[in-house]
Amino acid sequence: MEKKRVLIFVHFNPYGSLSSHVLYTLEHIKDCYTKVVFVSNSPLSLEHKENLRPLCCKIMERPNFGFDFGAWKDALLEMGWNEIVKFDTLTIMNDTCFGPLYEFKPIIEEMEESGIDFWGITNHRKQKSGMPGTNGSIPEHIQSYFLSFNHRVIVSKIFQDFWNKVEYFDDVNDVIKNYETQLTQYLINAGFEYNVCIDTVKFSCRNNNLATWQPDVLLPLKNPFIKIKSFLLYPHPQYLKRLIVKYSNFPISLIDDYYNCTYNPNVSIDLSSKNLVVNHSISNKLYDNVKVAMHIHVFYLDVFEKYLQKLSEISY
Repeated sequence: MEKKRVLIFVHFNPYGSLSSHVLYTLEHIKDCYTKVVFVSNSPLSLEHKENLRPLCCKIMERPNFGFDFGAWKDALLEMGWNEIVKFDTLTIMNDTCFGPLYEFKPIIEEMEESGIDFWGITNHRKQKSGMPGTNGSIPEHIQSYFLSFNHRVIVSKIFQDFWNKVEYFDDVNDVIKNYETQLTQYLINAGFEYNVCIDTVKFSCRNNNLATWQPDVLLPLKNPFIKIKSFLLYPHPQYLKRLIVKYSNFPISLIDDYYNCTYNPNVSIDLSSKNLVVNHSISNKLYDNVKVAMHIHVFYLDVFEKYLQKLSEISY
């Protein structure tokens, strides 16, 4: 018998837009769930809602109070625990990743068949310092961009109490410090067991947050999602795109579209080409009397003089 699964998907866009990669994610995972609730922490236009309606059962709009955990709490409370406990699994997810890079349902089924109480995609390894806001220790925990809980967890008072007590913090560091990094250990202390698709504890990489800082290690292992932030932090983002092309069928254009629409050119130029292709078939007469401005930031004057010399040699 097919399990009854509910997904609460949280979205936020600083410009009130709805990125194409979000629609792609929902389109490729919605059939895994009986019910999909879409919660937006930013405004949605009528067009956005029309695009979302075939992909989810319910759309919620709210201010970005409490960030993801505040949104997940509001969705849970609106559904009500009496309704939620009717499902076999509860999954919470956000839009901070591109994917899925691979077929997702076999991953869900494999993790659920293991009998584990709750699971995620990747974990953050324990470290002695680095907690946002305090620089304190960070416990090992499932990264909150994807978390799934079985029925035993859903019906437990300790799980429901956790969400009922979630506060709407104004500082995202407080959310990370109190909820994202603590939920895993909170449930372990209650007697529940967890697992992840890719256990990063087994790696000897220098960074404890592989999903964000070293996604190149995870992609060959069929990691189904890649963090959006990793393209900004990994030193060779174009290499990441080549790995995605090599190991999956995910449309790279969605990555380019997101960064071109969300970040200024100084950021997105590392990810996508900004070259303009000249159409040589057009008559040169069309370019007569056209003025072109060049803005060059100068630090080394001797180098700048070489630029000026080269520019003066260009015939057009």
